[in-house]
Amino acid sequence: MIYLETGLDWIRGMRISDDGRYLACCGEMGGGLEVYEIGGQRGEVLTLVGKDEGVKDVNCVLWV
Repeated sequence: MIYLETGLDWIRGMRISDDGRYLACCGEMGGGLEVYEIGGQRGEVLTLVGKDEGVKDVNCVLWV
C-alpha cells in the first residue's frame, strides 16, 4: 500500500493516465489540482510534477 500526503482538502476525484505514467487528483474543499508522475518498479514512487491551485470545478479529471 502506498500513502501520499497531498496539499488537497477532501480528495474529490482521481485518475491515472491511459499510459499509466501520471496520476491526477483534485480537492473538493480546496487545494486545486495536483499531477504526479508514477515511477519505481511497482509504481511506488510518486513525484509531484504539476499543481494548479486555481482549479475550482473538481467534479472530474480529464486527460486531453
